[in-house]
Amino acid sequence: MTSPIIKIDDKHLPLYRVVWVSDVPHFCGEPDCMHEGDYEVRLDVDLSLIHI
Repeated sequence: MTSPIIKIDDKHLPLYRVVWVSDVPHFCGEPDCMHEGDYEVRLDVDLSLIHI
């Protein structure tokens, strides 16, 4: 049996690699933040974080 493939940003990932998805969008308040309002997706690989 194969795992479903999902598309996050421009990447195709097997669903089993996703550990969690944030409930609320990123907000740090820094004026130079590049990910304000993006949701965070944690993968099973250490320090792997994708913003969508």
